[in-house]
Parts: sequence; C-alpha cells; structure tokens
Amino acid sequence: MTLEWDLSDTPIARRDTAAKPPTEGELFALITGLLLLNGIAYRDLQIQDIVLHASEWEQLAQLMEYRLPEIASEFGDSQSLRERLREFVGIRVTAMSAAADRIRGSRTSQPAQTADPAGETELTPDDLPPDWRIEYEERAAIREYDGGQPRQYAEAEALREILQRMRDAGCRI
Repeated sequence: MTLEWDLSDTPIARRDTAAKPPTEGELFALITGLLLLNGIAYRDLQIQDIVLHASEWEQLAQLMEYRLPEIASEFGDSQSLRERLREFVGIRVTAMSAAADRIRGSRTSQPAQTADPAGETELTPDDLPPDWRIEYEERAAIREYDGGQPRQYAEAEALREILQRMRDAGCRI
C-alpha cells in the first residue's frame, strides 16, 4: 500500500512565501497520530481518507506528546509541535493498494486501466460496451462520493469490478 498526502488545503500551500515542506519523519509522526486520533488501523486507509481538521490539531498534539513522545520529538519541543501541526491543518492522507497503484487513472488525466487476465492488453473504460460503461461510471461515482474513495482509486477499482462481472457473465473482454 502506498500513502499519498495532499497539502493543497493547508496553510503551507496558501503561503505567499516558500514554506518548509514536511520531512518524512514529520509525515510519519502526523499519520501515526491521525490514525490513533481517528481510531482506525493502517489498513483502513484503503477505504477511508484521514484529514487533520482545525478542531483536532490541539488534541493531536496532546495525543502525540503523551502516547507517542519519541515520535512527537521529530517536531522539537511542545511549542514547535503545536506550531507545526497548525501548518498541517487540512492535510488529506490517502492510501492506494499495490493493485490500485498499477491500474489507477483519473478522468482529468489518463483513464483507469487494467490488464486482461492473460496480461496481454491494457483495458480502459472506453473499451467497455455501452451498458457496461454506464455500470462502470455508476460504480466509480458511488465509490468516490458515497464511499469517500479518492477518484483514481475509485475508478480503478470500479473498472476491476466491472471486468470481473463481465467475466462472470461470460462476456468476451
């Protein structure tokens, strides 16, 4: 599973001047703290993004100081921890499974694609028959909007699901 983070809604991204990007240690500490704060397991990131909300940064700082002191030390002292966490308010952490990494795509860049079972060709939603394409679009939208999955992951998983359903129905792919 690969972790991705989006800083576009954070104070770091909104600064007019260059901001210090997060270090790997800071990101590890932040993600570990967010998992604990939200009561979710690492594997749950495949189905749920985590976001640091403005109402949570102080609680996260306290949790990190008391439950993860060695990790919290990555930020420096208590005041430095709090100042840096405020800069991360709005960060969104997403996980992609290895399979999704291989087949993900997006509507704004390249379409989702996957290899057929024999591994001979790459298939995209454009290769689907019209009825199955509609089914794919519905599944991708449900996964993204109702399931809260990142668009690329939702599209890739919807394509994988539709291709499997087509195989189960005896359709040639």
